[in-house]
Amino acid sequence: MAGSPFQTRREKLRVELDRVGLQGALVTDPNHFFYLTGFLPNRHFASFLVMNRERAVAVVPQLGADTTKVAPGSDLFDALPYANLAMADLNRHVDEFAERDRALLEGVSRLGLKGKPLGVDAHHFWRALGALLNLAGEKLIDVGQFLLAQRAIKDAWEQEQLAYTVRLNDVGFAATQATLHPDVTDLQAFGAAWLAMANKLCGIFDLHGEFSGGPEISGQGGRAPFGRVMQEGDILIADIYPVVNGYQADTTRSFVIGQPAAWQSELHLILEEAMARGEAAIRPGLPAAELDRIVRGQVNASAPRGASMFHHCGHGVGVAVGKGAHYPPFIVPHSKDTLAEGMVLTLEPGLYIAGKGGMRLEDNYVVTKDGCRPLGTFPKKLAVCV
Repeated sequence: MAGSPFQTRREKLRVELDRVGLQGALVTDPNHFFYLTGFLPNRHFASFLVMNRERAVAVVPQLGADTTKVAPGSDLFDALPYANLAMADLNRHVDEFAERDRALLEGVSRLGLKGKPLGVDAHHFWRALGALLNLAGEKLIDVGQFLLAQRAIKDAWEQEQLAYTVRLNDVGFAATQATLHPDVTDLQAFGAAWLAMANKLCGIFDLHGEFSGGPEISGQGGRAPFGRVMQEGDILIADIYPVVNGYQADTTRSFVIGQPAAWQSELHLILEEAMARGEAAIRPGLPAAELDRIVRGQVNASAPRGASMFHHCGHGVGVAVGKGAHYPPFIVPHSKDTLAEGMVLTLEPGLYIAGKGGMRLEDNYVVTKDGCRPLGTFPKKLAVCV
């Protein structure tokens, strides 16, 4: 599979290694591991990627990382499995940490990197690995910030992964609107969304979301469903952020049961206008802090007395197989990020009134060379459930 996106990313890392004078790297962050290999890492057992200038070795738990569905590319690439207690050799005692360390040392030795300085993702690399490799801190050079910067710009393949997941979210929103009516719980709405999305996907997936309504959400902006029985006039915020094939989209719609009250319609129209102004402003070179000022400024200028927005205006999205799902650019007042072509970000203005409830509107956008491309198709109106 010559020219695969994963091989291309590994080659870019090799160029960076050459630039800083390193012969190899050890990648430990699960998000970076997936980004560079296409292998979905096991959540419970560590996976590592060891690279030199020609070869790569993925050190993975036995049967614990999916190394069958995605070809690694045309550079020389090996998978080196280690035994663990989940899939242990029943004929002997298995010390999974010793097995892991032994496999890692073998991978490093196989690539001729033993005792040599390595590029590491310092934000994730743990001290014991340095001792295991017999490398002092000055021989462990951070390339994690380089990888984070690379991941902020999504190639065409990644953009399609995210677009597909957003379209799946739209299926969930439609199911939510069809399900909600008086005496339905937030858990039932969440379950209906999950089932509709799973049927569309033809398989299970990792669904995260905030499905909550009523006055309780005014102070926190949303929460996981907990069995609240919805009633006429209630608003439910459905913030859906599933992980499909390693990529996480993040979109939100607000649903009202029955005809909306005047204050509900007023608040949502403010969010729609703020979203439209933000969408029109997105372009390469725009400071993220300026985008926050545009969106938040519209919300604050139009909000009725007692209504407020207390959270960020958006963030980047992308790979989400390890810890963390919010990435640059961060759309907040003092952000140091600048929008660039290929970034995929959310805009998510919200308004909340203490004791009454609140609402939020969120969609995902690809930054294009002269603007942006929205990924969501579900209407950005207050969704009425009758």
